[in-house]
Amino acid sequence: VDMQLWVSTDFDTVPTTPFGIPLPGLFPLQAAVDCVKEVHTFLIPLVDIFGADLNGNPRMACDDIIWFAAHANLICTDEESDFAEIHCAPAWANGTHFIPQPDEDWSMYNYVQVLCDDDCCPLDDRTECATSFAKIPENCYDAESFCFDKLGAQSKMWGFYTVLRKFGHYTFDIKMAHENIRCKQPGKDVGEVYVDYDKYGFFVRIVAKDGYYIEQDAIFLSKSIPAATFPALPFYPYQHEDLHTRLDEYSNIPVPAMRCRDAEQEAAPAEGSVEENIICPPHAKDLYFIVHAIICEGHTIEEKPIPSTLD
Repeated sequence: VDMQLWVSTDFDTVPTTPFGIPLPGLFPLQAAVDCVKEVHTFLIPLVDIFGADLNGNPRMACDDIIWFAAHANLICTDEESDFAEIHCAPAWANGTHFIPQPDEDWSMYNYVQVLCDDDCCPLDDRTECATSFAKIPENCYDAESFCFDKLGAQSKMWGFYTVLRKFGHYTFDIKMAHENIRCKQPGKDVGEVYVDYDKYGFFVRIVAKDGYYIEQDAIFLSKSIPAATFPALPFYPYQHEDLHTRLDEYSNIPVPAMRCRDAEQEAAPAEGSVEENIICPPHAKDLYFIVHAIICEGHTIEEKPIPSTLD
């Protein structure tokens, strides 16, 4: 009766509930039929999936992965009658379950991979790109990084968010995902993130290692813990796209206000806000921070010296 299809190179873009259950009604490709038919075909140009280069060709590379999920609401016919209709449960294309416990929800997804050999691939100028996240070293006492599964997200969502517990300078490693990676695996080390955090603002410098460059990056910064399904790039409040550079910076990002004061601070005047006279409870300065980037192997057109620390 009707069909829904989601196709993307970024797994995190699939529309889901806060519990990670996909929502077919929000899938970008929809179709409905007035009469019963056994086959329906979606035609999707590759440039709609990968984007286009300057020549209008799809920007795909060898080993790129296309994720997809297909859902349909079916009408089954009774085999003993040519016209008797029986409404059946919704159907999914057979694949891997979104939810590890399929008895809770049996929705499924699949993927295909771009395979190339020496003769077929006119993509010599393309490089391998992958989603990457900033992760604080484990010996940092004023900040700690956690896997997204700590948010209640499903194991499919690899990546890290960090809790910053006080003002200061921080240095993060940039970890690149690889196929079938799981959250406890750190990923490949492809760069560093330098952060300067004080009461006046937030400064971030993202630097890719030699042999890599930044295609896109985004930052999440909040006093509230991110939602379980948060890590999709379109929802980050600070973003830079089409960078093709080893260095990117964000400056003067406002720090979320704290409606309280440190114990050692003097109380506000009597006419001031009552909230501002409340002493901050433990962890009131905790800030939730995510750097999500698309990092590519290769070199930018113009290489420039990269500073290694904050100026």
